[in-house]
Amino acid sequence: LTELMAEEAGLTVDSDGFTNEMEAQKQRSRDARAKAKGGGTKRLEFIAEQTAWLAENGVKATDDSSKYAWDVETAASIKAVFGTDGFLEEGSSVGSGETVGIVLDKSSFYAEAG
Repeated sequence: LTELMAEEAGLTVDSDGFTNEMEAQKQRSRDARAKAKGGGTKRLEFIAEQTAWLAENGVKATDDSSKYAWDVETAASIKAVFGTDGFLEEGSSVGSGETVGIVLDKSSFYAEAG
């Protein structure tokens, strides 16, 4: 429709230029969304390989049965620490401002899926 209207007005439409600029804008949008979600840090992904590492290292699944108890405080212990380069070995550290995830033996939180 835009091309038809431009033609009637004696103009042309740079379709290739439009497509290139649209792709560039989509990428800028993706980058901005990723930065907003992760605060500019690398996103942590906990997938099958990490679950396998936990099993191989004797870390049991988190007991989340306390998620059904509304007024009970749950004491938990950290069983593993996960960073952008994988699990941290005991005694190792991460730099200031780096994102890490923790694996607990107990939790009152619902697991995130999806």
